[in-house]
Amino acid sequence: MQVAIDHKLGEPDEGFDPDLVIEDPGPLVRLTRQFERAVVARRKARRRFKIVMELSAATSYLAALFIVGAVLTLLYYSDVYRGFAINTVGVGMCIVALVLGAALVGSYVYLEHKLATAEILGRSNRDAGSDGGQS
Repeated sequence: MQVAIDHKLGEPDEGFDPDLVIEDPGPLVRLTRQFERAVVARRKARRRFKIVMELSAATSYLAALFIVGAVLTLLYYSDVYRGFAINTVGVGMCIVALVLGAALVGSYVYLEHKLATAEILGRSNRDAGSDGGQS
C-alpha cells in the first residue's frame, strides 16, 4: 500500500505539486479494504480454528449418543425388551443426535469456508506484497 501511495505522490526528493497529482483514489481504497479484510480474517482465524477442533471432538460424543439410541430402539423393535420408556428414550436420543449433528455439520462447513477464505486472502495479499516490492 505504501509503495502505491509513493508511486502516486511521486519521489520524496521532488517538489510536491498537488495540481499534478490528480488521481482516482479508488485503487487505494480497494487496497485499504483488502488490508482491512486480511486483518479481520487473521484476528478471527485462531478462534475459528479452535471452534473447528472442538466441533470435531464433539462428533464422537454425538456418534456415541446416536449408537446408544439406535441400540435401545433396536431392543424395543426386536422384542428383546418391550418397555415403553426404552423406545421413547432410544428414539429421543437418535433425534437429538441427528439434530445436533446437522447443526454441527452446518457450523463446521461455515467455519471451514471462512478459514479457507482467510487462507486464500492471506496468500493473495502475500503474493501481491512480494510483487509490489519487486516492481
